[in-house]
Amino acid sequence: MKKYLSYIYVILSAVCWGFIGFSNRMLTEVGVSLGNRVFIRNFGTLVILTIVFALFHRQVFRIKLKHLPIFLCSGLLSILTLSLVYFQCQTMCSLSVAAVLLYLAPSFVVIFSAVLWKTPLTKRKLIALVVSLLGCVMVSGIIGGDMTASWAGIGLGVLSGLCYASYTVFAHYGLAHYESYTMIYWTFLVAGLGSVFFADFETLPLAFSGTQGIVGVCGVVIVATVRALKYHGGVPKAETGKENLEALEKGLPNLLQHVSNITTVYKLPCVVAINRFPTDTEAELKLIETKCKELGVNVALSEVWGKGGEGGVELAKEVIRLCEQPNDFTFSYELNCSIKEKIEAIAKKIYHADGVNFTANAEKQIKTLTELGYDHMPICMAKTQYSFTDDQTKLGAPRDFTITVRNVKVSAGAGFLVALTGEIMTMPGLPKAPAAYNIDVDDSGRIVGLF
Repeated sequence: MKKYLSYIYVILSAVCWGFIGFSNRMLTEVGVSLGNRVFIRNFGTLVILTIVFALFHRQVFRIKLKHLPIFLCSGLLSILTLSLVYFQCQTMCSLSVAAVLLYLAPSFVVIFSAVLWKTPLTKRKLIALVVSLLGCVMVSGIIGGDMTASWAGIGLGVLSGLCYASYTVFAHYGLAHYESYTMIYWTFLVAGLGSVFFADFETLPLAFSGTQGIVGVCGVVIVATVRALKYHGGVPKAETGKENLEALEKGLPNLLQHVSNITTVYKLPCVVAINRFPTDTEAELKLIETKCKELGVNVALSEVWGKGGEGGVELAKEVIRLCEQPNDFTFSYELNCSIKEKIEAIAKKIYHADGVNFTANAEKQIKTLTELGYDHMPICMAKTQYSFTDDQTKLGAPRDFTITVRNVKVSAGAGFLVALTGEIMTMPGLPKAPAAYNIDVDDSGRIVGLF
């Protein structure tokens, strides 16, 4: 059995190493920042190692102060810097390309050995170096013009291989004085403590509460008003305060499509919260409740504006009930799809469009963003809020239309791509008569017109 242990250890290490890429991509998809991903990996490893060695191998905690520079170099360069560049490479390239570039490390080890320890650089080693470099070139798509990664991503991948190889150098000197467990522990002690400086502790809970995390999404609250639904039924804004069951029923498909999107596309439970106005009648509220219950969704009144907290109790109870319900949350598209595929998935599944028209300018921008490695990002659709289409005059739940995308830009800091459709402003706008027009101070010094 002992003779097979080495093979088992190699296989297990390969599985563990492969899990790094998987877990990093998972955390990326739920919005965990690069610094927090590095912190989770390195500081988490430090905590686990500390507990294990404290129980079973306490001698790893003792080193001589003069050897500390070895561990500082291995921790900061070989592990911490490796995590930063390798994780970033994985977000700019496919996992396979990032892994292949990382495994340039043996090539760098051969070079380091020849330079530092005068190890002979044989013909066989040179052939292996050339073959490995050629393999990386072929995988990345540099030859043939079919690059699966950006130049920046490739550069980070090569740097990750260099960092990985540097551990061999530092381990060479560390293992001359200590056993391997000591080398590993002190390397991660430095890397784990160093990763604290890259962590954003305010957003760190995303790693455990995101849609793919431990807690997940419980449910959705869809807010609607009777007035808005009558507007979708063809009633002018000035007349939406009058009871009109016919118009309300005509406008209800807009709300029901939102409900259907949540329950059938995203597969989440939801509640419709009616933001009640004084002009809403019981007959109108009953009609909405009946139609929503036909889809298996409850309706709760929200009267917080008039009754304070008491006016939101009914809604709060329904939200709590939803949180206790099982769900099978799914996205409307896979993150590894192309930019066009993601936009088309949103248009067809959510808006119920027949398809998407991309202008020549949008096509060019998509090509550039893909080459730069931003195609892995989620999509933010910039579209009129008045319609499922990109035409604000098409109310209700229209069919037989296409969405026109005229511009696609990257919001790199926020971590998503913005697809601009139709005539849309990306900055908040004011109505023709802003509320500020009605605010004044009367003769007694009292402010009027605030509400």
